[in-house]
Amino acid sequence: MFLGFPLLLVGYFSVVVGSATAAGYEYRPKHDDVLYLPFIVIASAAFYISDVTSVPIAVDGWFVVFLPLGVAMYALDIFVWSWWVGVPIERGTDETVWKLPIVFGAIGEEYLYRGVLAVLIASLGTIWYVVLSGVLFGINHFSKGRSEIVFKSVNGIVYALCFLATGSLLAPILAHVGYNVAYVSFVGGGVRFPTVHG
Repeated sequence: MFLGFPLLLVGYFSVVVGSATAAGYEYRPKHDDVLYLPFIVIASAAFYISDVTSVPIAVDGWFVVFLPLGVAMYALDIFVWSWWVGVPIERGTDETVWKLPIVFGAIGEEYLYRGVLAVLIASLGTIWYVVLSGVLFGINHFSKGRSEIVFKSVNGIVYALCFLATGSLLAPILAHVGYNVAYVSFVGGGVRFPTVHG
């Protein structure tokens, strides 16, 4: 079931966008995060109730360092993206309210992609766990474009390493929340990345 999650996500967006169009609702990309939050929460709850895996969530005071790590990851993404397209990244113009759900969505995503997928460690080993955890997380962001899949796959790999290094899901959750808070704070609602062709 967990390996089919990206397919469930594709179906989710297809139904939402298709139904919205049929109902006369003007779908806008800025609504993605608001529409996505209930889906990730419900999916996480379903996995939790089914007890697919026992996810360790140890708490340690030094884990607070993962918040600035997430912020640094976002800054690095912005730097790399700007270099890649040759255009400086500017603040977006979307209202912050449309982006706030991604801060909370980080918790559900980490539970799914780092926690639930941890069952792969026993059968496939840590390297495959890290790779699959990252790639599936990247695919999760397909609606943002092909380039975003690459960036988020790398982010997912870092989150998986945070989980492995600490043995606690709290570490990648804090890093992910730090990343998303930086995103919302820096762009004031959403950076409008230039389109990359090819």
